[in-house]
Amino acid sequence: MTESQPVTTTRGGIDVPSIAAAVGRSFGVLLVIAALVAGLAFVVFDRVPAMYFSEARLVVGIDESDPGRRAKAMAGEVQLVRSQDIAQSVVTALMLAASPEYGTTG
Repeated sequence: MTESQPVTTTRGGIDVPSIAAAVGRSFGVLLVIAALVAGLAFVVFDRVPAMYFSEARLVVGIDESDPGRRAKAMAGEVQLVRSQDIAQSVVTALMLAASPEYGTTG
């Protein structure tokens, strides 16, 4: 007869070494499943359209002698002025819609 190994249990009656051995035996399968789930999650979240997009630019210490850098900074400022949200908040804050000089002609 073969000698059986003693069963190690915790207070809840769980055989921890046999669970560890089962996980060890199926580690490759578990790793593949985890990789597939992670890949699927990436694809799903990559396909969901962005609810909000933001961009910020910060230019510090523009050198007056470098016209290329100054032109890039000015292009950023022009882009900011063309923003519909910024323009609407300026029109509302300064009450330009009520001004005959800036009001719409209808």
